[in-house]
Amino acid sequence: MDKKAKKRLAVIRKKQKDLQHRIVCVKQQNDEPGELEALEAELAKITSEANELKNS
Repeated sequence: MDKKAKKRLAVIRKKQKDLQHRIVCVKQQNDEPGELEALEAELAKITSEANELKNS
């Protein structure tokens, strides 16, 4: 894994942590319909990108 991929993976991990926190908050107080699904979809996309980087 090159330096650029490692940096991108670090950014992805930080974003994953933030998204997971936001999902927990939205589950506790669901004000906007569809927000939870959007956050979960974004988390899935980020997670798949992280897996691709790890496997390359």
